[in-house]
Amino acid sequence: ATIALLNEGKNFNSTNDNNNSGDDRSDDKGIEPEAIEVAQINGRHYAFIGLERQGGIMIYDITDPKQAQFMHYVSRRDYNQPVCTEVEDGECMNDTYNPKAGDLGPESINYFTRNGGHFIVVGNEVSG
Repeated sequence: ATIALLNEGKNFNSTNDNNNSGDDRSDDKGIEPEAIEVAQINGRHYAFIGLERQGGIMIYDITDPKQAQFMHYVSRRDYNQPVCTEVEDGECMNDTYNPKAGDLGPESINYFTRNGGHFIVVGNEVSG
């Protein structure tokens, strides 16, 4: 949670379907880690952890699980964009989410290799 707080500031613990919801999740389940994928890359084991509500992916080196090391946090969510393209009574109308808002609500992560490269693909509950 500290890493997410340092990276997201006033947007820490936002919900996944409203960009004006900073700290909305603190009294619920917080950033709610949801999606997890483990991969072996160049002899090391990594955990990719999707934060469903706030968004973003945390990456940990878990080669030695007793001394897991945080490696990186990435979020492609744009808090300056509205989540919905059409709003009615504060809710997204007809599930019309704004692609400019970025990735919202990582629900699943899959790791794969191709042509010697290492990749993850993320399915987002809100933005697709």
